[in-house]
Amino acid sequence: MNPFDRFLANALETVIKEELGQRTFKKIEKRIQEKYDLKIIDAIKNFHEIDAVLREDFGKGADNIEKKIIEKIIGNSREKKNSWITIYDQKLASIILESFGDPEKKKILEYSFLQPNPIMKVVEYCNIPKTSGYRLTNELIKNGLLVETSFETTKEGKRIGKYTALFNQVKINIGRNILHVQVLMNHDFIKTSNIINALKTIR
Repeated sequence: MNPFDRFLANALETVIKEELGQRTFKKIEKRIQEKYDLKIIDAIKNFHEIDAVLREDFGKGADNIEKKIIEKIIGNSREKKNSWITIYDQKLASIILESFGDPEKKKILEYSFLQPNPIMKVVEYCNIPKTSGYRLTNELIKNGLLVETSFETTKEGKRIGKYTALFNQVKINIGRNILHVQVLMNHDFIKTSNIINALKTIR
């Protein structure tokens, strides 16, 4: 499952409910359960499933619905080589700003963006005390900003996860009573995101 799609899922579920209304949302939720034996949040994370069910009900009109829903949460650069993503959702923007506003979390994310590493190595490289270092990395993992992308096996056969940051740099745009955050995203996550690919397809 793509880490960026997982990061967006809860915000997308809220917007889908708002856009479709409670009655239609419940109908879609029931159909996803019948067809895929999934909760709607899991169908959103995979996106193919929610897309298929929306098309059963709305046909080609699903394109406009999906475009409207996704663009309430994110916008991406039209330049193929540009990995900047704009986050419109205020809750997600706040999570990102809180993390990059903390000097130690920022250091962890910047180092982890370059290549996947075990948490122990990240904490040591960033010169953060172990206790607070593990607490901070666990918060980043919980919020979806630090994701396990591979692992290594010790001589004893123990599996140790290696983590990569979802984002690297942040730009802040403050408008009237609204906050937009632009993030430089890991390019591999952009390429494999079903949600971003859907947005490109329906533009």
